[in-house]
Amino acid sequence: MASIVLACGCAPATGAAVVVVIAAPAPEPAASAAPAETAAPVLLGRWVGVGRQDSGESWEMVVDLVGLDPGVCGHVRYPTIPCAADWICAEGVAHGALRAREHLTEGREACIDGGEMTMALTRDGHLAWTWTGSGETAHALLSRTRR
Repeated sequence: MASIVLACGCAPATGAAVVVVIAAPAPEPAASAAPAETAAPVLLGRWVGVGRQDSGESWEMVVDLVGLDPGVCGHVRYPTIPCAADWICAEGVAHGALRAREHLTEGREACIDGGEMTMALTRDGHLAWTWTGSGETAHALLSRTRR
């Protein structure tokens, strides 16, 4: 166990020094394999690709996943429609998947608001995305990109 010792000469008029010892916890032993949830931060970043609705329509997607906790966890632009939305996560990554609800911020007349989506990292490093809402379903296989 490591510790930190702080000393200062700011004690009351007795002239005695004040010493505070803060014990640091011992490091945890290394695990042989990390669970899927600890690998979740690899989901963060910019992803691009083409979304395809089951009805045959397709559109470009630019996704910025910014968090994994409940609340706003991502932003998406559909530049060819044009629409934009925030993705609101209800929980963190569970069973290797991130689930969110889409809330349109632009293009309400062209896109469906409130759809539910699931995102998961594939074995080859892509982001598999599925969206459902208002009787429609869409899919995309997104690739990581730099901003």
